[in-house]
Amino acid sequence: MKRDKYLCQNCRRDGIATKASSVDHIIPKAHGGTDDDFNLESLCWTCHSKENSNRENPMKSFKLNTLMAF
Repeated sequence: MKRDKYLCQNCRRDGIATKASSVDHIIPKAHGGTDDDFNLESLCWTCHSKENSNRENPMKSFKLNTLMAF
């Protein structure tokens, strides 16, 4: 979280400064993601909950689909 200045990266992309409360995998480990720093981001509780619910149906998650295309 230090790298992300303890701010939620999803909220930051929308121009909102929200304190992060957790670290999440960008590409889930179940989809081949790793624990490397480049695959982790700080999120607030609300965004972390949304990300995890989107992963139940990967087609809902634009970020996941975009990153997995590489």
